[in-house]
Amino acid sequence: MVAWSRRLYELRDTVPFIWLEPYLFFMMFNWPRKNTSFHLRPTELNAALRQWKETYYQKYPRQLEEGKPYRRTDNTKFFLANGSDMASITTFDQLDRRQIKGDAFWRYPRVLRKLQRFRGHLSHDGVEVMVNLQCASREDTVIQIPTSFPIGNRTMWNQTVFFVIGFSWFGPKAFDVSREDPTEDVTYMVADNQNQKPMSVYRQTARNRTDKGTHQWFMQQLNPIVDKLRRIKELQRLKRPLTRDEVRFYAGSRHLRIEKSHNSRLISTWPKVSQHCNMLMRGGPGKLLLRTSH
Repeated sequence: MVAWSRRLYELRDTVPFIWLEPYLFFMMFNWPRKNTSFHLRPTELNAALRQWKETYYQKYPRQLEEGKPYRRTDNTKFFLANGSDMASITTFDQLDRRQIKGDAFWRYPRVLRKLQRFRGHLSHDGVEVMVNLQCASREDTVIQIPTSFPIGNRTMWNQTVFFVIGFSWFGPKAFDVSREDPTEDVTYMVADNQNQKPMSVYRQTARNRTDKGTHQWFMQQLNPIVDKLRRIKELQRLKRPLTRDEVRFYAGSRHLRIEKSHNSRLISTWPKVSQHCNMLMRGGPGKLLLRTSH
């Protein structure tokens, strides 16, 4: 596969179509790691990563437009594992990802034993890790790998970290970024107990964590915001007068202050609140301000 992946990579420009597979297989099978002797020179690795990114945007140019609904999701296909030969590559399905939810997945003993850990330096903003690679000729090159999500824990920024490498169509990504190497903790590396339900201990550990840099914490903060925005858009599309609860949800307060020109007055009676709030939501004159009640 190593030889075939290189041959495929060398022939990538001989076809009239844009394919991402040559970059994916070439990088995945030749990435420098401890359980294989097939290593790319760091300069060749860096050049391939740069061309991979350029080719991706040639194939999907609209991905350059930030915040657009048609942007593709870069699903991770493969991970670098501790096995040899073909066993050095694994997938989410082989790791039973669907049966284990949240950050507890990365601390599951089978996952810890299977996935290979790499060492790098987290950037000053927590969005990528820098890996210093050195080949037999002592040629050093720094490879930048984006993190799977922004690391919010500022104490980890500009620090040495450990992580797992996964590959999507866009390139490699760093997953489960942590200050300590979890594979050095023997309590996580013990064999699975077949007589107990999986993750009975590790789920409890995940619930007690207060690390704000985890993916689970990030999604917990994001999901309520997304739900509220969706609800507000639904209210804005309604063609009927809002109910009392809907107005309170939209305004976020029991009291609404309606401003028209230079005059402002407190609207306290429900019919007037409903009338003005519906008028403003449908583009009428004035401005809706919030005043918290004490």
